[in-house]
Amino acid sequence: MGDERMLDIWKSLRTPRLTASTESALPNDIIIQARLRKARELHSLRHKDYATEFYGTMSEKEQKRKKIRETLKTQVQEQDDRRLRELRLRSKSNNEDEKEEIHDEKEETQRKESSHKFRDGNKTMIEWRAEQRIAQRKKNQEVERELLKKSPINWNKTLS
Repeated sequence: MGDERMLDIWKSLRTPRLTASTESALPNDIIIQARLRKARELHSLRHKDYATEFYGTMSEKEQKRKKIRETLKTQVQEQDDRRLRELRLRSKSNNEDEKEEIHDEKEETQRKESSHKFRDGNKTMIEWRAEQRIAQRKKNQEVERELLKKSPINWNKTLS
């Protein structure tokens, strides 16, 4: 008898040969059964809730209403807290944005001022060089005039 029992256990442990059609049938069936079981449980819970609202005693109805009020209060409180957090984050981000804009404006004005200073410096340098060239040309012309007085040949051909 013990051997026959062992053979039955071994036969039950042996899995049937898997094919393309039988390989996924069992897991799919398990998933479908679980879904159906969950749907039945949800249906019975809803039915119980509605049954107490319509057919329960006054104290049960009042307890049900009390639970609903408490859940609504907590939901409203959570929404208010969330809104406050969002407003604080917005105000922080707005303050940070304003600070960044002010900083950017300061940098822009500093850049403009430095470019204006650079431009003005270039202008004065160019004007100074032009004055120096004019002064140098006048000196050269005076020197050449002096040379012309001594020797009548215009070697540089600058004077007419």
